[in-house]
Amino acid sequence: MLVPKVFIRCARINIRKKVKHKLFAIMRIVMFAKLANVDIWEEIEIFAKSN
Repeated sequence: MLVPKVFIRCARINIRKKVKHKLFAIMRIVMFAKLANVDIWEEIEIFAKSN
């Protein structure tokens, strides 16, 4: 069954609304955290919030 283009467009809009952070921003945070010797995800979160 083919999905009408209208529904596909609506789904994409809904997905964009759910995104809090862009992938590039997350990758930058992880890169800088790794440079600061932060290895655990919980510590990376603390690092990101403090910087």
